[in-house]
Amino acid sequence: MKKLSLIALMLLVPALFAVSASATCTVTQSSGGWMSTSWTMYIPSTDCFSTTGNVSATTLSCRGYGGWAFGTNSTSNPGMFSATIDVPSNQVVQSSNHWDVELNEQFSSPSGSTDDDLGVDVVVTHPNGSKTYYWMLLEWNGSNGTLDGCSATTSPWFSAGAGDSIKVTVRSSNPTGTANIAAAGFIVVNYN
Repeated sequence: MKKLSLIALMLLVPALFAVSASATCTVTQSSGGWMSTSWTMYIPSTDCFSTTGNVSATTLSCRGYGGWAFGTNSTSNPGMFSATIDVPSNQVVQSSNHWDVELNEQFSSPSGSTDDDLGVDVVVTHPNGSKTYYWMLLEWNGSNGTLDGCSATTSPWFSAGAGDSIKVTVRSSNPTGTANIAAAGFIVVNYN
């Protein structure tokens, strides 16, 4: 039952504790389970995120989640926000092939243009320095319709293991500036 809502997951989770922290950035780890599914969530604090381009802090209208709104950004120079999650080297990984990114998106494109776009890219850096790239792991554009930000959008699986660093980038193009595109800070989840 992988598609439980983010709120339900947060209410069902028995333990929360910090995995990694700097002076301002804290990634909270939360583990739990429901029936035959178990998971470990990695939740970066707002201070973990960096932005590039025409991106500003906002609050999503549906649930009041904090996040970022994307202003006018070209397809060749999209606006972005990103954060990196370090999986501890001693972390028990549920399954190295069952990781996803979950985020709440608010999206409307009056013209229904495919140039109005929101996507998620993931780069996993392994302890030996090699990288695995997951470009356009999650993609939504004006031709896909409207999202109200009330439900989390879940990416397909990607792979990572103990000791890996997972950099997630949420990027958006909005060439005319008429689209309403925003996203809350994401979580990264490892399922069994």
